[in-house]
Amino acid sequence: MTTLAAALKTLDAAFEVGFALSPARDVFVRRADATLTCHGEQVDLGVVYDLRLWHPGAEFHWWWDQDERDGRSWITTDDEFKEHLDGQRLIRGAVRECDGEWSLVSDGHSQPLWVPVKVEPPGRIVVGVREYLARDGHGNVGVVAERLTELRAYIKFDENAAVVGVVAERLTELREL
Repeated sequence: MTTLAAALKTLDAAFEVGFALSPARDVFVRRADATLTCHGEQVDLGVVYDLRLWHPGAEFHWWWDQDERDGRSWITTDDEFKEHLDGQRLIRGAVRECDGEWSLVSDGHSQPLWVPVKVEPPGRIVVGVREYLARDGHGNVGVVAERLTELRAYIKFDENAAVVGVVAERLTELREL
């Protein structure tokens, strides 16, 4: 049987940030060896049924298979897929407070969520995502896998500033001709 604790003991130290799901609550975590913590509080590994830990180059995923009564784990990397798309997913809510390297995100409706990245209030946080694509026999493209890549502050795209930047670059190019 592959327990979560056993799987964590064999894992590379680079997998230090992640997300754990349990019946009582879902939390972002930091990992040190075979221990997971959420904002300083140790997470009970015995109740976690789904865990994703990541770094920019790979994601470790552990899942408790109730039918087999065993844990399964795998690591997803770019080596397995030819095509990918990078994106981001906005975490619902805004940062209400910071405590060290943790930010408390709240939307006023759901339970507040501690996220292991420092973002000043009232900032927002995104999770970087890499989606892997494959083509079927008819040429249709679909997402066949994904991995999480990072947590970072959300930076709102300013379309006007982007246009001004492109125009300024083009003017510089034209002047050099």
